[in-house]
Amino acid sequence: MQFNSIDYLIFLPLVAFGVWALPERWRWAGMLAASYVFYAWWNLGFTVLLFASTVLHYAAARAIEAFGDARRRRWVLVAAIACDLGLLGYFKYANFLVGIVVALTGGVEAPRLEILLPTAISFYTLQSIGYTVDVYRGKVAAERHFGRFAVFVAFFPQLVAGPIERAAHLLPQLRARWTPDAAQIGTGALLITWGLFKKLVVADRLAAFTDPVMADPAGFAPIQVLAAPFLFMYRLYCDFSGYSDIAVGSALIFGVHLVRNFDRPFAAVTLRGFWQRWHMSLTRWMIDFVYVPLARRSPDALGRGWITIASFTLLGLWHGAAWTFVLFGLLNGIMLVIGDRMPGLQRFGRVGRWATRVSYWCFLAFAVLFFASPGLSVTWTALGRIAELRLDPAAVLVLLRAPPFSMYEWLLAIAGFVAVEVAEWMRARLSAGQRQRSVPALVGWAGFYAMLAGVLMFGVFTHTPFYYFRF
Repeated sequence: MQFNSIDYLIFLPLVAFGVWALPERWRWAGMLAASYVFYAWWNLGFTVLLFASTVLHYAAARAIEAFGDARRRRWVLVAAIACDLGLLGYFKYANFLVGIVVALTGGVEAPRLEILLPTAISFYTLQSIGYTVDVYRGKVAAERHFGRFAVFVAFFPQLVAGPIERAAHLLPQLRARWTPDAAQIGTGALLITWGLFKKLVVADRLAAFTDPVMADPAGFAPIQVLAAPFLFMYRLYCDFSGYSDIAVGSALIFGVHLVRNFDRPFAAVTLRGFWQRWHMSLTRWMIDFVYVPLARRSPDALGRGWITIASFTLLGLWHGAAWTFVLFGLLNGIMLVIGDRMPGLQRFGRVGRWATRVSYWCFLAFAVLFFASPGLSVTWTALGRIAELRLDPAAVLVLLRAPPFSMYEWLLAIAGFVAVEVAEWMRARLSAGQRQRSVPALVGWAGFYAMLAGVLMFGVFTHTPFYYFRF
């Protein structure tokens, strides 16, 4: 079930009224049933994998807490992680690994396995592993109520593409008593509408230009190929942060506060700052469970540099079983290490800060050529087309008149960009309390209806899936 579908807009209020109507002690059951219905909308069979992962980590955490012997606790943790990563590896990386083995051994090319990737497996696997490791480290107590833990794993607002929650943050909220709150429900509806605006008005509009160019750059002019990765970065931001806004807004309707996943990443001054603001729940997970444990074993700067590169390479591989993703992560890891060892331009004031921003935007656009390409051959083609670029007024006209992206579409895209940036800037400047005090109710409602009108009038209703659903 897609967030940007009529199905979801009917499903969400029905679930809300159904859960509110249940006695407090049974609301977890209503939420769990809704979450499994939501997940089964894609593929009923994959609910078995979701349930199996839930049982695995519930039992593992209880066993870890029950065992007093450190060695047995460690073996339970390793076994649970190995089982979950084994499932993830089979469904997501089997063909990739077979291809590597064939290439290294010089054997006959093996037939491709027909494996359908289960929706959300990359996200709920990390969330479940994080819970079990936190229990092992003594940061949280093992959840004894199986149903409540199953809701933690399958909570539908954040199940498919995050944010990746930590047990210490989400489980206490699922245990707490809660009654419907009009202010929270209103804020949730506002965030859902804002997320739909970013997705339908901005992201899906830009996708009409970026997706064909990134898929087949040979058929487009050099100026169009050069513009595509820059526009793709912003398309991806509005798509993914729009999903996160809808997830946070949906959870608020049930009294749950999810972690924030984006914090104006393009406003960061450095590449490291960008990654500290982009998909923050995944970045924090990688730091806590990959980077920090490895860095403790290698305290010197050189060792930490290699760990940074390895961590980002793994981050790239997490996105998909392809060399394009591996290179995307590797490039970012290398640039982070280089950036940490080079004197920054920030000391030159505002001009220096903007020069640093523009430089990492250009690097990210280069890295995106790997991330968004269907294969390395397509990436090399795109780079070749960009190398043919000759800047002149005619080239700009070619960009502005790129079918099906007319001048009208460009104007709508620019207007959407301005609306998103102004709103995000205001959101960053004011806390939630300040916004409630400084913005009159009439203005707030006017803004809500303006967003809703923008979605209805200028949204692209092609039911394009959220980009991160493929991961």
